[in-house]
Amino acid sequence: MALGREYRLRRKKDFQLLQEKGQFVRGHFFHLLFLVGKEKRIGIIVSRKIASRAVDRNRLRRRLAEIARLSLSRFQPAKIIILARKAALTANFSELQNEWQNLLREAKLWH
Repeated sequence: MALGREYRLRRKKDFQLLQEKGQFVRGHFFHLLFLVGKEKRIGIIVSRKIASRAVDRNRLRRRLAEIARLSLSRFQPAKIIILARKAALTANFSELQNEWQNLLREAKLWH
């Protein structure tokens, strides 16, 4: 199952707003850029520097989206950008999920 359309960041304006005014939390597998708000929106960035093959980038993007989808009810409304790092390619699902929860706790977004 995919992250629903109503929960995705899609507009360039939203990404720019987060990059200008958002707060940053660093992790081993990915970083979070977030801004607390009224709605839950998530954007995922996996650049070509991380993986040159589109297959690998898309697989990682799907895994991160699924982790976010599974925990939608557990974090506060915020706009979040997940910035993937190269280490995330070799991480298993539970490692990514643990880091997601830890970073949300560090950002004080986790219930």
